[in-house]
Amino acid sequence: MIERRVARAKDLIATSHLPLAEIAMQSGFSDQGALNRSFKRIIGLPPGKWRGETTRGRRGLGS
Repeated sequence: MIERRVARAKDLIATSHLPLAEIAMQSGFSDQGALNRSFKRIIGLPPGKWRGETTRGRRGLGS
């Protein structure tokens, strides 16, 4: 169940500019803190850092 929520959050983080608090709610987490804890446990990075690294990677592909 948590893995599914994190997968949904990961998709929203990668494809939108929504604030993490909104992504947490849309993914079924009670708040941004719950998203942060679960995301870091499963993915290995907090969602904000993962977003930054993902965005950097996409920018590098177009160069």
